[in-house]
Amino acid sequence: MVLGFTTEELEKYGGTDEKVKRLKKWLPEEKLPPLTSEQILLFLIKEEEDVERAKAAIKISYHCKRSLPKVFNKRKLDQSFYDVFQVCCMPEKTEDGCVIIYVSLIDGDYRKFNLDEFFKGLFMVFEAEVYHQPINGIKLIVNMENGGMWHFAKLKFFTLKTSVEYFQSGTPVAIKEIHCLNTNFFFEKILVLVRPFADKVFLSKVSQTWDELG
Repeated sequence: MVLGFTTEELEKYGGTDEKVKRLKKWLPEEKLPPLTSEQILLFLIKEEEDVERAKAAIKISYHCKRSLPKVFNKRKLDQSFYDVFQVCCMPEKTEDGCVIIYVSLIDGDYRKFNLDEFFKGLFMVFEAEVYHQPINGIKLIVNMENGGMWHFAKLKFFTLKTSVEYFQSGTPVAIKEIHCLNTNFFFEKILVLVRPFADKVFLSKVSQTWDELG
């Protein structure tokens, strides 16, 4: 994927030139698909210019994308996504240079809920936010007001597991915080599923506001 910036334009990351070259040489050795210098730079910035951590993130990113073609291969959203979900990016960054993304389930009809489409749309938004230039991270706000037990019944375990793995390690931008609003038993059930394969660092980023009326 060609991004909307070049490494030459980012003078403040000039010290990463040699690391980008090392990672480009490393990719074919690991039989991984080629990445542009800009894509590699995103992983380096996310991992604070630690080459070994960047390697691990790239491997996980490739593994997740290969494992979930319905989420990562078809880069066009079905109309059902726009009917059921709302995703908004705040126009101003936070003081620490992060982008705030607000996600909401606007149609509570569980029959329209599609987990693959949800993650596809969300990850496309992540990529759009780093298209023109790197950012310090993403802070996610998820409104779960219209979620319920029937939505939980439609969750696909493999999609959820692989997407959480991508969330915590494989994205080209750091996920700094995840704030879940209007949570209820639906959220608690999701946590039960996620905890066995989510690491402590990822879980520490998740906070919730309980809906006492839910």
